[in-house]
Amino acid sequence: MKFTLDDGTGTLDVYLLDDKKFFQIPASKVLINNIFQENMESIMSRLCPASRTLDDFPWLECFIKSYYVQDGTEKRLCYRIFDTTVAEDI
Repeated sequence: MKFTLDDGTGTLDVYLLDDKKFFQIPASKVLINNIFQENMESIMSRLCPASRTLDDFPWLECFIKSYYVQDGTEKRLCYRIFDTTVAEDI
């Protein structure tokens, strides 16, 4: 999963390292359990509200690590969220 983080000065595309820990919901359970599906929809609607102004998005504190990926003969700089959990009261 990829998030585009924006702090008003610029954006950063980051990938989620451990979605199970981040959302506190195992991905395999979301597909078969309506309660987990509703919880995931609720979390995502708070993280990515339908209104698209920057002020409508929640404040997110997370750990971000940079790393390089070999793409043919070139190295590409990537970022990932790690060791971060969505708080239950977002």
